[in-house]
Amino acid sequence: MTAARGVLTHYQINAEALFQDVSSSQGSDFYFIANSGEDSTQLMRSSTTDSLEQSDTIIKTRDVIALDVNEQGDIAASRLINWVDGRSWADVYLLQDGNWQALTEKQRLRNVRWLNNDWMIASRKQFGISQLILLNKKGNQKILWQGDDEKSVIGDYDISNNGEYLIAAMKRSNQGWNLERLNLTELDLTGEGNSVVANSPWQMITETRSVENSPQILADGRILFSADYNDVYNLYILDPVTKNLQQLTHMLGGAFAPKLVLSAEKNQAGSIVFQAYTSEGFEFRKIDFESENVNAEYTESQYSTPQYAELEGKLNYPDPYAVDVEKTAAQDYQPWSTLTPTWWLPYYQKTPEYTQIGMMTAGADALSRHLYSAQFGIDTQYKLADMNFTYTYDNRYQVSFNRSHDYLDVGITGENDDGVDYIIEKDQWLLSRLNIVNAIEDQLSLNAAIIVQQEASLDRDDLFKPLCLDGNFNQHKSCEKSLVGLGLRFDNRESYLNSPGYSYGRYLDLVVETNELLNSDYEGEVIQAQWLEIFDLPGRRSLSLQTLWGMTDEKGEKFTLGGEDRGSESSLFGRDDFALRGYAPSSIGGQYYNVNRVNFTQWLARVEKGWKNYPLALGDISSKFFIDYGSAWQDSASAEYLAGAGIELNAEVLVFYNLLLPISFTYAHGFDEKLGQDRFTLGVSLPY
Repeated sequence: MTAARGVLTHYQINAEALFQDVSSSQGSDFYFIANSGEDSTQLMRSSTTDSLEQSDTIIKTRDVIALDVNEQGDIAASRLINWVDGRSWADVYLLQDGNWQALTEKQRLRNVRWLNNDWMIASRKQFGISQLILLNKKGNQKILWQGDDEKSVIGDYDISNNGEYLIAAMKRSNQGWNLERLNLTELDLTGEGNSVVANSPWQMITETRSVENSPQILADGRILFSADYNDVYNLYILDPVTKNLQQLTHMLGGAFAPKLVLSAEKNQAGSIVFQAYTSEGFEFRKIDFESENVNAEYTESQYSTPQYAELEGKLNYPDPYAVDVEKTAAQDYQPWSTLTPTWWLPYYQKTPEYTQIGMMTAGADALSRHLYSAQFGIDTQYKLADMNFTYTYDNRYQVSFNRSHDYLDVGITGENDDGVDYIIEKDQWLLSRLNIVNAIEDQLSLNAAIIVQQEASLDRDDLFKPLCLDGNFNQHKSCEKSLVGLGLRFDNRESYLNSPGYSYGRYLDLVVETNELLNSDYEGEVIQAQWLEIFDLPGRRSLSLQTLWGMTDEKGEKFTLGGEDRGSESSLFGRDDFALRGYAPSSIGGQYYNVNRVNFTQWLARVEKGWKNYPLALGDISSKFFIDYGSAWQDSASAEYLAGAGIELNAEVLVFYNLLLPISFTYAHGFDEKLGQDRFTLGVSLPY
């Protein structure tokens, strides 16, 4: 049965194989999207030379859902892009000079096939109606065909080598999926206008109770496709004239998406590559196209190809609803019924300065236009509440309130003092206008914000209470900082199913803020920048390099470095406190700062096992080795850098069957003799 089930190819070595991979063929070359779940997805080309198969990478890419190659080697693809407005759009792209050039913009074109070397045919649904769109390399469009109503749905399709007709999987009203033919001989590709309605009607090729899909037209006019004639999807070849049907595979799980790959030596059919569904997921397999061994083994195994006449028939499904049902009048969208939180989560965090327990929740409406999150925690020793509330509308307008506490140990009570000497409470309001301008598939954005922050030392009998100094060194019980800022951000980071955290990409930002437009206890401007580069290493590991830099006026609020909390620096605006692992919070401060980090992340194990019948399970376990190197200094002094290093262990804990919570345990050592510490923390982790 080996020939009837195909031979495993080398295309998917170490591939994730959870889903069907996008593939295409042209002549003796086979093209496919390689997705291992560990590394970046790649567009690959496999060629057979002197009986040796070899694959080479054409481009690292993502979001490809359809692919086709013409005789000149031009590659067209449909890519499904997620935009910042919360919508996902599939558009046609042409690969030129190693980059994707968009031919359409937000047009739902989910499939594409070359008609000739200049024109292609793409498919979409517009207002529920299936359409075929003619498209050339310049992006010019014409409507080739449009269904009469939403009951005619077009699936996958293929175009003959001479461009005279196409064969498509088509679902008609109250029927299943059949193969149909549309003639293309009378198309006028030079005329003006945006529609070229095909004059000839569709011609039925098959009319069965089964599901035919993934047609490919062979050079002699026969059709290669997948169908579930025996309740399992297998590959078949049908002569549309004689209705002679030949079965090529006999799979246990199914055979899908066949592609014909010609022989490089003889320029004739060499093999058919298809995707088989097995106990290991989807696998690329191949069979010899004109091998006599296939038919021989079928005969020995008493498997015979069904006769097409035995398969003919109509399903005649009943209408899904009565024709005379009265439709209700359209109403304005109301989000309130779907905004109720659907989950909440307790959390625990422990550092050398405090122990905090709390809860968090979040929610969104059905269209994801209204998003909110809330977090509330209590310090069990000092009875202080940290909280954060954020509301975002349409991913453009954001309002947030954050209350946090800095626990400072400055050795006031003696050299052996290792406790908290005073606590600073910070309240910050943030009003943001996000995504004012976007570019590069919305990965680049211009943003603006108003930041109002108040901070003061807590008045407690057991703590020292220093007064706040403004920009002119005047003392206040509390200080207020009011900033107006612009921020430019680029983010193309990627995460992969089998690798922890972010695995590849780049994050950049440049932020300029000023104290001069609103009433503030500080003066001057604040300029900050960040660069994070993540390198995808072989296997389930990555290396990231990060640098942060900032400066403020001599009368501006000083930056502080220390501790493990990255809550402040994770925001685009209002950043003034930065983590420096191996040191206590706010260990150093100054008018300038620079923080550099190296992080090496390594996947360790995948448990995927629950704890008895409780809604608690353990997923992936990973480790992170890090080095921090940073300094903060005044204009009148030179930078003195502090170095720290350590290890972080992360475990994915699945709570209530659906909520994945990353738990981290961190040990960090500061190398400075005076300020360095051995610090242990436990809590929820954030990816670097």
